[in-house]
Amino acid sequence: MPAYVVSEVSEVVDAAKMEEYRTLAQAAIERYGGRYIVRGGVWEAIEGEWALERVVVVEFPTVEQAKVWYHSPEYAKALEISRVALKRRMLVAEGVGGKPAEVRSYLKPLAIAHFVVAGLGYCISFLPILHIVLGICFVLNAFGSQASGNPPAFFGWMFIIAGTFGILFGLLLSTCILVAGLLLRRRKHYWVCFALACAECVITPFGTILGVLTIVALTNDSVKAEFPGVRMAN
Repeated sequence: MPAYVVSEVSEVVDAAKMEEYRTLAQAAIERYGGRYIVRGGVWEAIEGEWALERVVVVEFPTVEQAKVWYHSPEYAKALEISRVALKRRMLVAEGVGGKPAEVRSYLKPLAIAHFVVAGLGYCISFLPILHIVLGICFVLNAFGSQASGNPPAFFGWMFIIAGTFGILFGLLLSTCILVAGLLLRRRKHYWVCFALACAECVITPFGTILGVLTIVALTNDSVKAEFPGVRMAN
């Protein structure tokens, strides 16, 4: 849900410092996915009394992201300058209307696709159980003795080991895809999502398609901004 940082400036104490603050603050805001809605434009009171010189409103994707920006090292210097450049008060408020449509269109289908592919992966993971059954049959000489042409027990154990490894490997990959879908839906752990998307690319063909689409989506700045703590590119 979008959030809005509202800054009411009652007095500019040092104009030169104020300009320095504006430059640093803008860079930090853009880096953390924020954008100016109001930036010191002409204002007019239509009700009540307002004792302020200028007003600034900045939009962030979430309240959490706004707080990350405020406490970030990039904004720290600007914040220090602001204490001598101006007098103000500031608040952050949660907006309405949900997440931006562009972000919803990226993350919601991706999360659903991960759940579907994970489900298919779990089903396919158990196909190697046929190898295990066949291997057990070889070990127990279910098809006759070795003298009658039945493969030696060694081949049976190879089938059992290969089948077990195949099942465990398939379950592991499917779980990774499921975890990636859950994290995408909750907008958490950006770099874990990115790493899992890269891992998905080894599962052809569906994992490759899903992994590539996820990587492309995660490189979008509007999607990055949905994950708290992720720094935007300059």
